[in-house]
Amino acid sequence: MIRPRILGIKQIYTDFLKFYLCKSVSYCKICGLIISNPTDILLSFRGIIFTEKTTKSMSNHSESAFKVIGISVRTSNKVEGKDIGNLWAKFMDEDIFEKIPNKTSYDVYGIYTDYESDHTGNYTAIVGCHVSSLEEIPEEMVGLTIPGSNYEIFTAKGNMPECVYGKWTEIWQNKELERTYSTDFEVYGTKSQNPKGAEVEIFIAVK
Repeated sequence: MIRPRILGIKQIYTDFLKFYLCKSVSYCKICGLIISNPTDILLSFRGIIFTEKTTKSMSNHSESAFKVIGISVRTSNKVEGKDIGNLWAKFMDEDIFEKIPNKTSYDVYGIYTDYESDHTGNYTAIVGCHVSSLEEIPEEMVGLTIPGSNYEIFTAKGNMPECVYGKWTEIWQNKELERTYSTDFEVYGTKSQNPKGAEVEIFIAVK
C-alpha cells in the first residue's frame, strides 16, 4: 500500500518561482542575482503532500479522460513565463492545494489547454489536482474534464526547474511531433522533489 508522506519541497518551488518570475520582478539566483523578497511568496505555504509514483519508461501512451480542479490564467509564451510564475505563486501563497476537494492523488498538475493555435498563440494554463468529481468547484477555481487522448511522454531530468524548461524547449523545436494542441500536462510527483536529480513527466497530446 502506498502511503502519503510530507516531503521537503519548499526550496524546489522557491527556485521554481524565482526561475519564472525573475524576468518580470528581478533576477533570480539561478540567473546570477537575487529576486526581491522571494520568501514573501511562500509565507503561507505549508508544503505539499505527495505519494510515491512509479515513472514508467515509455514514449507513447493512451490516457483515459480525467477531471481536474485548479486555478487558471490565459497567457502565451510571448510573456516568457511571467503569468505562469504568478499562477504558481498564487497556488502556494493561497494554499490552493488544501482547498481542492475530492483529490484522487497528491500529485500536482501543470495543464496547458484551449490553445488558440500552436505554441506561439494564446492558451490557458492551470495548476491543480486530479479529482474524482466536478460537482464541487470552489469559488475562483476552474474544473474541467480532460478528454482521453494519445500522448507522447517526455521525462525532464536534472536540476529543477531548468530541466522542465529545457525539455519544453526541445518539444517546441521538435518538427516531427504531430501535436494536436488540445491539452498537454506536467505531473509533479515524488520524483520531482530532488532539486539536483528531479524527474517530471510531460504529456504531449498527439495524433
